[in-house]
Amino acid sequence: MKRSLAVLLSALLCMSAVSCAGGNPGESPPPSVSSGGSPTAEAPPSGGEPSAPPDASTPAAATPAEPTATGSVVGRYADKSVDYFSREPYEFVYMVNGMLVIHQLLGEALADWGGRVNYNYSEYDSGSDMNAFLTTMETYATQGYDGFFVDPDVTVAQRTAELAEDLGIPIFPVLVPMRDNDGKLITPGLHLDSIMVGGLQTQWLIDNYTNYWGDVDPAEIGYLFLYASFNKNLVDNMVGARDKFQETWPDTFEKNYYDGDCLALGVSIEAGFDYTSSIFTANPDVKYWFVSSCLEDYGQGAARAAEDLNMEDRVLILSNGANTLIPDWQGGYDGCWVAALHYANEIFTEPIACGLVALADGRAKPEDLWPEYKQPGEKYALYVVPTVIITKDTYQDYLQYVEDFVSGLD
Repeated sequence: MKRSLAVLLSALLCMSAVSCAGGNPGESPPPSVSSGGSPTAEAPPSGGEPSAPPDASTPAAATPAEPTATGSVVGRYADKSVDYFSREPYEFVYMVNGMLVIHQLLGEALADWGGRVNYNYSEYDSGSDMNAFLTTMETYATQGYDGFFVDPDVTVAQRTAELAEDLGIPIFPVLVPMRDNDGKLITPGLHLDSIMVGGLQTQWLIDNYTNYWGDVDPAEIGYLFLYASFNKNLVDNMVGARDKFQETWPDTFEKNYYDGDCLALGVSIEAGFDYTSSIFTANPDVKYWFVSSCLEDYGQGAARAAEDLNMEDRVLILSNGANTLIPDWQGGYDGCWVAALHYANEIFTEPIACGLVALADGRAKPEDLWPEYKQPGEKYALYVVPTVIITKDTYQDYLQYVEDFVSGLD
């Protein structure tokens, strides 16, 4: 069936996502982080266990989950030593350099967390004007704001961190970790372990394609991975996916792997549509296609391309992110966009909200948060977000899991 074109734009980013953040090539997972198995997103901090998340065998698969037994609770809702309502509410603002729908969705989750850990929430969009972004940070400081959630342009991340330090106000990045010009973290952050999740995206397609096409010859399958090389985290997502494909089917890789760098086209549904259409059209001898993406926008564009070319029965798409896809499934969508690596915004934003509160309280310095997630040579931790691959058949189980998680918080 045709997908509606009036859908949400979403960026995994990546942690990202967009989700859309990632580690360095060759990094091993932090201590107590699993490298596979069942999805193990944390139990509700109030104590009760939620129902189990979807089975990781078929068709869902997990990425690393956070340590719950050995991990630090400072900067987590699980820290029961904190009375969040023994003080006046903090004033926090989410500052974004160009608001996309994914920022809005994460903002809604951050606003909800404000009700649990006692801060007032507001938003600011600089409209891609980083001078205005930085100037407004200074203005908010004079107005008495206590903390900033931030998503600046990556080219001025270091300046943003320096300004926050000069102002004496804690910051916490939301969608993309902040790094200096040498690639080192300059604040704590979150990521999806991009190389690992890229490998899991590919592995899911390899494990499940026969459920859709039967026993087709792998030599007849092409693989297109859509990403944008302006961001290291997105590149790492591609690297993980590409390397898993090469490792599993080396002969098919040599003949039928296609690099989908959309840098010149930008981050949009249209970019995913245009790039996918051009690859499909230029390679008519490839009978079947895997398409995976580091951003949900690209996955949606690829689905549109398959529809327009009447190729839906020969294409399987797996995106990073499902904020658009879940409502479409709920509306009856049954096309070739069959799966997504997903995380719940409520779970993603918990360490961000609680981490910034811990910094504002003075209970921790930025370098103190989540030491079990520090990688060698880094001053700050990069927290690993639990994710799961969902399909039309499993997404309701995951939504129930998230609902149980959230209800256990209150």
